[in-house]
Amino acid sequence: MTSSERLSAVFEHIDANRMSFLDRLIDYVQHPSISAENRGIAEVGKLPVEMLAEIGLETSLVPTEGHPIALARWQNAPGKPTVLLYGHKTPYANADDANHAE
Repeated sequence: MTSSERLSAVFEHIDANRMSFLDRLIDYVQHPSISAENRGIAEVGKLPVEMLAEIGLETSLVPTEGHPIALARWQNAPGKPTVLLYGHKTPYANADDANHAE
């Protein structure tokens, strides 16, 4: 299978599961959290841990001196490339900023 064929298969999978992926994303961003005020951070941190566990990854919520880190691993493909994903919700300085962003 060529790289182009493998990539086509990825896009087909994304297209076939588009609504499910969007539903997960919408569920995630609807949870209120304000990083600067440490409001809702622990709750929002649990969401990716739960979502990634549902699709078969080994997950944990790692405490830090600041906000927790959602860590997920799938180590069933020895010798294959490693992928690191990092993401965060846009922080607001305070709740009023978040309320006016809508």
